[in-house]
Amino acid sequence: MVQMLIKMPETSSTAKASIPEWRIVELQGDLMMNDGALLGRYIGDLHYTKAGIPVLLVGHHILYGKEQDIEKPFLVIAKSTAEAEPPRAKEYLVRGIVTRKIIFRSRPKPIVSNAARKT
Repeated sequence: MVQMLIKMPETSSTAKASIPEWRIVELQGDLMMNDGALLGRYIGDLHYTKAGIPVLLVGHHILYGKEQDIEKPFLVIAKSTAEAEPPRAKEYLVRGIVTRKIIFRSRPKPIVSNAARKT
């Protein structure tokens, strides 16, 4: 049987443990970069309109989406680098909880600026 120790974020003794809420961003299609992998790279800006609609700006494109609850919330955990007792025991730290996702179903729309015309 595998046993894992999962630690909640530490707080003061009087405060309730608070886990940061994360969101999943769901896109239709592929997201590619010309010069390599996406890991750790800037992709775009996520904003919300006054009406609460998520807007994603990626390069010269804009996407409009919506937020929705996920059926089964889950934890985001990271393996601890500290030495655990006993040596083969695994320890994980809770980084966040995912309860909602942001869905962008429509195709990206190009952002076109007005070009100066020759007179």
